[in-house]
Amino acid sequence: MELCAEDIKKHKPALFCNIKIFVLCHGLLQLTQLMYSSYLKSTITTIERRFGLDSLSSGTISSLHEVGNTVFIVFVSYMGSRVHRPRFIGLGGLLMSISAMILALPHFLLEPYSFDSVLHGAALELTPSDPRWVGAWWMGLLITAGALALTSIPYFFFPRSLHVEKIFNPDAEIMKDAHNKTESSMLDFLKMFPKMLVKLLLNPLFMLLVLTQCCFSSVIAGLATFLNKFLECQYSASAAYSSLLIGALNLPSVSVGMVLGGLVMKRWGLSFRIIPRFSVAMLTISLIFCVPLFFMGCSTQDVAGVYPKTYNGNNGLLLSCTDNCSCPRSAFNPVCGENHIEYVSPCHAGCTNFTMDSKNPYRVHVFSNCQCVPDMGTAKPGPCANTCPHYLLPTMFLISLAGLIASLTHNPIYMMVLRAVPAEKKSFAIGVQFLLLRVLTWLPAPTLFGMTIDSTCIWWKNACGKKQGCGYYDNNLLRNRYLGLQVSYKTLGIILMAFIGWKMHRTREYSLEKRHDGPL
Repeated sequence: MELCAEDIKKHKPALFCNIKIFVLCHGLLQLTQLMYSSYLKSTITTIERRFGLDSLSSGTISSLHEVGNTVFIVFVSYMGSRVHRPRFIGLGGLLMSISAMILALPHFLLEPYSFDSVLHGAALELTPSDPRWVGAWWMGLLITAGALALTSIPYFFFPRSLHVEKIFNPDAEIMKDAHNKTESSMLDFLKMFPKMLVKLLLNPLFMLLVLTQCCFSSVIAGLATFLNKFLECQYSASAAYSSLLIGALNLPSVSVGMVLGGLVMKRWGLSFRIIPRFSVAMLTISLIFCVPLFFMGCSTQDVAGVYPKTYNGNNGLLLSCTDNCSCPRSAFNPVCGENHIEYVSPCHAGCTNFTMDSKNPYRVHVFSNCQCVPDMGTAKPGPCANTCPHYLLPTMFLISLAGLIASLTHNPIYMMVLRAVPAEKKSFAIGVQFLLLRVLTWLPAPTLFGMTIDSTCIWWKNACGKKQGCGYYDNNLLRNRYLGLQVSYKTLGIILMAFIGWKMHRTREYSLEKRHDGPL
């Protein structure tokens, strides 16, 4: 077993000096961090229902999740070689664990969830398909908080450096380190930072590549934050099932695409000038696979007084058949009449009686004597059946396939960024790159997508005179605007990449390497 310097002096086994152990621990930490981020975004629709938020608010919450990254990422990239990195990583993991617990606090501090119902005091009445259903969104946050804490603890036992030579000479190592280290202080770095940043921002190739990455990252931000909501609204998929599909199809396809992109670069040695052409070709194919998605959906179901707005010649919810019902404006308990028309609540359907479910004494089986249903018919609890559930799996297949093809360009474009700056500035450039990606993409994009989704709402829920979350969307508008914004971002990115390729074909000034056409 290999031994570190400190362990040799103390005559202790060096389990935590093994690079394989470190890679294992780091893989587990990265996995739990991804689980935390993915779970938070998958519960967006549940959190909206629980706290009466619109998509703009939930998108802003998702954006604020990146604030800490944005503020500290450049300084962390500078301090990375100057601190005890394993302990620094472990501390970051523990902070994320604390943040996950803080996010779960509202569940324990606020009043229990309440919803409109004809059965007072009858709670789990709801089923996962009910639009009022709110799952245990907080439980996953506590689980990920525990996982983050557990995977962060081992980092505090790793040494400062894992580099071990076959013949170890402590004195020689100390002299070598003292000779090689020319580290500047944090104050010196802060003084140099503006000049270094401006010089990097004036590098045209670097900026064009980062802006291109921002376009494609905006697409990812829109998918990561609101794809669950899109699937629920368009195809009536439950939050759990849509998350399962995304985890089983979308995420693995993107991962496979990244790996294949790296293999393509290694196998064919794509040159600095070939990469833009390769990227434009792959991204254009990915864009083509997105086109059928605009037609794979259906209109919003008929909702009395809501959609279409000309129904019964009434633009509101108070239909003539419910004039004597005094239905509250805050009522939201969807029912589906025998006429296949949905009503916001049994009251809005004019129902005066109901029958309990024989198998579940806390659940209504059917509402009867409904004045707004022809022939005083009945209405069943819950929304009317969606007519487009058969599009769900084909839609996920196309989204996953488009993601796989687009992710083939991830590693090649990243390598271009590294080649666009001198060797001594690469680490600083990476920090600035991630800073710009968060400022230009991960902060504004979720909010912009949230605003876009809110613009398609046709009826808002109301509580205590205040607008709550959206009750009904115009599905055609939602599909066209949500997908259209993603296609617009991707198209802009393709145009920028094509311009980079054209400019590099005309001039050699964009490459700072001596061998412009050599393999990466």
